[in-house]
Amino acid sequence: MTETVKMLRYAAEEFPSEPQVLVKLGYALSMYGWQKFGGRSFTVDGSDYAHEDTEYNAQNTYWQEEVKVFEKVLAMDIPQKDRDMITMMLVEVCAKMGYTEKAKALAFNQASLDVCREVLLTNATDTDEQDKYQGEAIIALLSKMKHVIWRSVMTKISLFTDHVGIDILISLAHFYEAVFSDGRCGEAHNDLTDIYLTAALNEARFGGNIDKAVVYFEKAFDNHKAYENIDHTVEYSYSAPLISKVIVQAKALTPEFKHYWKIHFSGLATDELKQRLMANPKFTECFGE
Repeated sequence: MTETVKMLRYAAEEFPSEPQVLVKLGYALSMYGWQKFGGRSFTVDGSDYAHEDTEYNAQNTYWQEEVKVFEKVLAMDIPQKDRDMITMMLVEVCAKMGYTEKAKALAFNQASLDVCREVLLTNATDTDEQDKYQGEAIIALLSKMKHVIWRSVMTKISLFTDHVGIDILISLAHFYEAVFSDGRCGEAHNDLTDIYLTAALNEARFGGNIDKAVVYFEKAFDNHKAYENIDHTVEYSYSAPLISKVIVQAKALTPEFKHYWKIHFSGLATDELKQRLMANPKFTECFGE
């Protein structure tokens, strides 16, 4: 990443009006900022919420540069896909660094959910084409709902430390399983992995029922393997009734996918949960490099 950022900075100096160079530089700065400093949050006695450590996060020099680069890019002529991604990243990083008003201004300036592309397309066509767009909207909206519900649970202490929060996550997983009723979830296997893993970690830490935690973990593991075993060199066709007309392009596994358990499990699980899982050869790979 050090060489990548250095190269892109040099390219941005040489081609200051080339938006795609700046787009890639912003992405690289965001990644490097997470790698070098990460983001911190903390709890406060008497508060039910997790608070961003804005004092620490604001010192992240790579995020500071990311904000400047992305603000410059948004003033340029760039594809809508890049504009959407940059806006989402800017809102998140600004909030983490304490630039709350800037984050809210960016968010308020966007279209509402009622007029987003996915929803509008379901009303723009009929028959098979409408069925396709409805399926795509269901998948997209479900993923965004997962993000908001997961975050709502995990930023409120009274939820993530209580069985109520776990029950919400499991109900969300069951909703996913109702939509992908034949078990062929495509990329949604990753969402299910996150949901069940969070439920397992919270149950082991706060719920006290280690047997339930193991059950949830196994569901997370099975979804992780299901996504890994998809042929990622060809397009993927869904087959459950609500989404049977949806076909997505091939998408390779990210480098981080192979290190999922190290990143999201190893440092977060209780010793009791780890010991139970290590006793089962099925989960051996979760404890390797």
